[in-house]
Amino acid sequence: MRHPSTSAALVFALTVGCSQSEPSPSAVARIVVSPGADTITVAQSVVLVARVEDAAGNPLSSRAVTWRSSAPAVAAVDGAGLLTPIVRGTTVITAESEGVSGRATVEVRDPFVSIAIDRRFPSVFAGDTITLTAAAVDSSGGSTRVTSARWSAADLSVAEINRQGITRAKTVGRTSVDVMLGALADTVDLAAVPKRIGANRGIAFTHYPGLAESVNEEWFSDGASRSRRVSAAGQPVNGATWSRDGSLLTVWYGVSDPDRQIGLVDPELGTEGFVPGGGGNPDLSPDNTRVAMTYPKPAPERNGIATIAIDGSDLRRLTAVPGEQLLPRWSPDGRQIAFMARQSDSPFWEVWTARADLSYPRRLATVTGLRPPEWSPDGRLLAIDDESRVWLLDPETKRMRSLTGLGDGSFPRWSPDGSKIVVAVGYSLSILRVNGDVVRSFESSYEGGALSPDGAKIAFLWHNSRVRFADLVGSGQSELEQPASSQTPLWRPPR
Repeated sequence: MRHPSTSAALVFALTVGCSQSEPSPSAVARIVVSPGADTITVAQSVVLVARVEDAAGNPLSSRAVTWRSSAPAVAAVDGAGLLTPIVRGTTVITAESEGVSGRATVEVRDPFVSIAIDRRFPSVFAGDTITLTAAAVDSSGGSTRVTSARWSAADLSVAEINRQGITRAKTVGRTSVDVMLGALADTVDLAAVPKRIGANRGIAFTHYPGLAESVNEEWFSDGASRSRRVSAAGQPVNGATWSRDGSLLTVWYGVSDPDRQIGLVDPELGTEGFVPGGGGNPDLSPDNTRVAMTYPKPAPERNGIATIAIDGSDLRRLTAVPGEQLLPRWSPDGRQIAFMARQSDSPFWEVWTARADLSYPRRLATVTGLRPPEWSPDGRLLAIDDESRVWLLDPETKRMRSLTGLGDGSFPRWSPDGSKIVVAVGYSLSILRVNGDVVRSFESSYEGGALSPDGAKIAFLWHNSRVRFADLVGSGQSELEQPASSQTPLWRPPR
């Protein structure tokens, strides 16, 4: 193996011809050209070796061998088997002795100039594995998947990686992962995120008081006592989301005062703070330090996205994407934000991601519906609600596949372990595996459902607008004693 940064690759596929049907013990029966059926790199030349054998496989020495190349302009070979690659292409090298030949098909490529790990933001559950791959780019721009590179992880307490790129995350944290091919190298940061499964800790829901009342309210039930209101009294609630660790409930208020639009509620203490500056569609970062949100822009763009520290400082706005942006959602590792965007009054929406600081935005896909992109709990996929079907989108490769048929799913919600997704299909719910197989279906109202952290129950709205719980095994069902709800209930994540 020679240095790959200044090399060309040769691919040898051996074919053997023989002109004698019954060779004598001393006659040439076979010629084996080596290197054999391999991909190798050479600096400027390589010496090919022809092993001349009799019918029993014994080597025959002192037999004259002649060499020739079918395309000398691609790679030339001299009488001693010295092969010199010249340009990209394919040629057949033949070694011949006493009418018997051995052949190697030779493919010459340009030297590699760079190597890159395919996934730029690898994320995996602590305790699980992910396979990383790398591709080398040659001087002509051609890309080749490499299998002989050397992998390493900087922090072995977080993750370890083998020669095939199979990475096992050992604990929650981050580590850099390196790949090397000769002098070429690349590095990415791998995030190992917690798997939020465990005992159920309660559920939040938006109480719809009815036409006689003035505002929606956010309520919480810990499962042991009666439900109680946790949002600010008299303030209309547009929606709410849990923090990743379940310590805070982010409440979006439909008020004009920007300093009262985003509330952070501790459901146990019953206390609430507000994020100064405000915004819409808020989502709290996984480390509970920043909020992603929308803010108003002049027509025709209408809305943009921004992030802000929870104390109201360090406002950052996305300026690199023209048009309107809505519904920002943090990735589980906090390194990316997914959002929806469109150009002016286009009827189509696009799925985008940007880094946490809103730099390097990437357009991933175009859809017809406007609903929030939902990250899988391990951060590898996005569930996209097209309002007509549900898609699964890989934000790294941009590959998207349909999880449901046309008209067969909306309001996707991931299971805490990421193995299943709940979708609404008319006035019913279906629990699907990520390959689309149906696990079970339930009757419900026209909304989504949510699987519990312990994996034993599903919560959804019943026809009377009350929160109902159904056992995933068996037929047991119960209702939460509370006023009517208007949105899908939200299980509180485990710590």
